[in-house]
Order: sequence, then C-alpha cells, then structure tokens
Amino acid sequence: MEKALNKFLQELARSKKISVSKISDGYHSFEELYDHRNLLFITLARLFKDNNAVVWKSLKNRDGKGTPGWFVMGIDYMAADENTIKQISYHLPMSLWKYCKFASTMNKSPWNGHASKDVIEQLIELLKHD
Repeated sequence: MEKALNKFLQELARSKKISVSKISDGYHSFEELYDHRNLLFITLARLFKDNNAVVWKSLKNRDGKGTPGWFVMGIDYMAADENTIKQISYHLPMSLWKYCKFASTMNKSPWNGHASKDVIEQLIELLKHD
C-alpha cells in the first residue's frame, strides 16, 4: 500500500497538482522536517569542525557535475577504533551555503560511496561512545 501511495504522490507532484513538501503527518510537513534535518546537520558539522574533523562543502558531486540549487556538505571523522575514517554527507539547498563558511570548499565532493543506511548506522555508533 505504501509503494502505491508513494507512486501516486510522485505522479501528482510531477504534474504540479500538489507540493509534496507541504504534505504533513499532522504535526510537521516534509518541508519543515527537511529544514530541521538540514540545520541540525550544519550544526553537527560545526561541532565536528570545532573538534578538528574535516568538514567540507562542494558545488559539484564526486563525478564533477553539480546539481542546480544544491551543494554537498560532508564530515570526515575518525571512527572510535581510530583506524578508520568515516564520512557523513548530505545535499543541502544553496540557500544554506551562507551558514557553512566554516567548511573547506572542495572542487568536487570527496564522497566515499556511503549510503543513507550507512549514515544512520554511523550516527547510532557515535551515540554509543562518550
């Protein structure tokens, strides 16, 4: 049922009959949740930068191509085992670039191939260490 509903919503969005960003769970719209996610990530990146992690931003993806209206920001940090560099990154809207002055600007994203599920696992792992 969820797949059918998602497909239906995507079709409505493509036809410009609805704005998916305005869809709500009754408490928050997708747009509001993404605003929270984006600003929380920038805040996390700032805290990592203050603790000597590598924080970067790029107008171009790893393949050297950009996504109009978006940039990539990432955090490269040492894992708890102190032998592995981990990475968390997100695409962010260009309107937030001004809040990321603390990040190093890269010619293209040094994305290491991590997937969304990897980021979730890494965030959980970070919570396990005090």
